[in-house]
Amino acid sequence: MTDTRIQPDMPDEDTRPIITVDTFMEVLCALHFAMLVDSPINDASGLMVVAPSGSLKTALLMTLPNLYPNSTVCDSNWYYGKLIKMKAIFYNRTARSIVIPELSSVYAGDPRTGGRMEQILQQMAGEGSMATNERDTRWERYEMRAQIFAAMTPEWASKKHPSWEEGFHRRFLWAHLAMKNEEVLLDYLTDWRRAELEVSQPIVEPAQGKIPNLLTYADKMEIRDLLESQKDFGPNHTRFVFLCRALSVLKWHYKRIGSKKLALQTIRDFSVCLSKKAALLVLPLEPTAIEYRKKVERQEVIAGRNNGHVAKKRKKKVSKPIVTIQPVIETEPK
Repeated sequence: MTDTRIQPDMPDEDTRPIITVDTFMEVLCALHFAMLVDSPINDASGLMVVAPSGSLKTALLMTLPNLYPNSTVCDSNWYYGKLIKMKAIFYNRTARSIVIPELSSVYAGDPRTGGRMEQILQQMAGEGSMATNERDTRWERYEMRAQIFAAMTPEWASKKHPSWEEGFHRRFLWAHLAMKNEEVLLDYLTDWRRAELEVSQPIVEPAQGKIPNLLTYADKMEIRDLLESQKDFGPNHTRFVFLCRALSVLKWHYKRIGSKKLALQTIRDFSVCLSKKAALLVLPLEPTAIEYRKKVERQEVIAGRNNGHVAKKRKKKVSKPIVTIQPVIETEPK
């Protein structure tokens, strides 16, 4: 018989993807080394991190200049002339990555300057830029390429998306993040220190300046599947090669340090921030805050137990006087 009884409403299963800080940082470092892997195209590509304010997007990207200051250029105030003066270090790959903590800063001021910088960044991440200040470009020999890493808010990105469809979109990976628990950041600050944003085992620069391509055909086919959602931002050709190179970097890195981790699984875990839904970023819990909350919880449990079972006052027993019967002793008459 069919059960016709009314079933209680069950809460919807949380389908929001989750990514740990360690996974994001590990793949971020691998992307920085991606240009050292040979590939069929020379496009450098990059990563755009979209997240609300206060979601650590800038702090995550700042890992690159902190770990690799010699091969990363970080600046919030980019303009055309500054890049031209640095073209030599981008040409010989002394610097491989450009980090822009807040992409909207490029567009602050004259819109023409912002538009010109957008084109330069697009070219450096794609076909390469042969920019020059000279009137005659016949003698220009320095082609600039660099991986671009930048952060922005969803509100600002939504304003720029229509104009970026002309070519800016397709050159980059688009990662969307949000904090799973913003109180964790306050927990770290309450303990008077910054949140732990460290890579468990940083990738070390190879002495030979090259990283071999270690991917199988099956690996590359899975990368194609993981990037399916990124087609909303245009064709995946540049992104596909970029992420394949990063996977090869991780395979090489794990083999060199003797790690049993699977590089492909790390990329799978990272790819949730490239999907249709923004990934929730999970920070390690702050130990002092955990101990403090446990202490408060124990105190509240004890207080609640005492409030719920108040001991009744006992009535004093009134003791009855004890009556002693003295025996009557008869005396003989005289």
